[in-house]
Amino acid sequence: MVRPGGVLEIMDELVFNVLIGNSYDAIWKVLKWSQGEPDVAYQLRPPTKADPRWLKRGAAIWREWRERSLARLKSKIRYVVFADISAFYENLDLGKLQSELNAVGMDSEALNLLMKCLWRWAQPHGKGIPQGYSASDILAKLYVNSVDMALRNAGFDHLRYVDDVRIFCKNRLEAKRALLKLNELLRNRGLNLQTAKTRILAADEARSKIDGVTPIITSVQDQLAEQLDLGPYATAAEVSSALKAHPDKAPVEVLEQAFLEGFVESTPDKFDPSLFHYLLNRLGGSGSKVAMPYCLDALASRPDETEYILRYLMSIGPTAKERAAVLKYAGSAEAIYDYQLYQIVRWFSEQTKYPARLIKLCRTWAFDKNRAPWLRSYSMAVLGIAGDPSDLKNIESAYPSASGEVEQAEIVEALAKMEKGQRNAFYAKVKGDGELVRRAVDRVKSEAPE
Repeated sequence: MVRPGGVLEIMDELVFNVLIGNSYDAIWKVLKWSQGEPDVAYQLRPPTKADPRWLKRGAAIWREWRERSLARLKSKIRYVVFADISAFYENLDLGKLQSELNAVGMDSEALNLLMKCLWRWAQPHGKGIPQGYSASDILAKLYVNSVDMALRNAGFDHLRYVDDVRIFCKNRLEAKRALLKLNELLRNRGLNLQTAKTRILAADEARSKIDGVTPIITSVQDQLAEQLDLGPYATAAEVSSALKAHPDKAPVEVLEQAFLEGFVESTPDKFDPSLFHYLLNRLGGSGSKVAMPYCLDALASRPDETEYILRYLMSIGPTAKERAAVLKYAGSAEAIYDYQLYQIVRWFSEQTKYPARLIKLCRTWAFDKNRAPWLRSYSMAVLGIAGDPSDLKNIESAYPSASGEVEQAEIVEALAKMEKGQRNAFYAKVKGDGELVRRAVDRVKSEAPE
């Protein structure tokens, strides 16, 4: 909710991807040694024409992170260093990154253009790369490659998942030395450890931390599989499919009891997102509303869980009263995160539900330049669909101050329901403003023929 995400213009994003893509083979040669071990996250794929995707992502990679960590504990490991790099992407030094790219042999003209872009996007100046892009994930890997290599060369056994580092040690003294070495290496890269998330744990404590709520989820899954007659080796996917296919046979009481014990009757400090997601997905699939009161309250207490909360509400079919509760929160002083508000507006749009309170809130957000662009664009879209003629005039008036071609195209789309003569006169004036604007005009006209 508070970390800066990357919001690049279409052309900027295209150039960013092309520049990294053209150097991908060279970057791969430098980083291939570490993919999967010790660098587990977002593993680079070998460059082939058959599969142009750069990275392997998803739940399977996260499971690999857990399984590789647990496998280490089966040996003579007695202590594990858990460390977290503070504000990783935001603190990458662009000068050091340029040196790394120069070392892999990136074309000088391409490198100069890339650095010109990164310096323009950087906040604060000279540090940080846009988050949320595969190209940035590749640059981040390259930036800490020397850290991974130096740890291995010093004899330490470690795994890294982006900014989370685990070092597996045979005794406590080795763990202390490992932590000092990691801190030294990161400082040389202009990075720091996050103190609150850095600690040395004994093997038993480490196993519990790595396992997390897996034993609880496994227990719930075993009970569900047994009551659904799926056998003892049913996978989570098979259990989910069975629940969706036969909701009348779902042993809802197992899920409800697990949710009550894990969240309603538990203390806030024991909140576990993995268990929360697991249970919400299955409670939603079985149509249980047991989590509804907790979820509505959690919009304020757990704003980072909004996506899962809204998905759960959607799966059980929210009532008008429940939608009103969501909007009441969105209009309250507690709703301070633009990304969360965007998620709520999008949720109503996906249901094609536009209550009066939503329209009123969108009028507040759509034209406020202090708001995030994704919240403003969705608010404009809602006003274009469900607002009145004055809203359409306000949207048209916002065009000259649009932040770029993407927002201009969004405004064009939002005016689809404007009176045809006024709309087409406006379209005639702006159609030459760029490729995205032209495409938006053509799309609206094709869906609303003359």
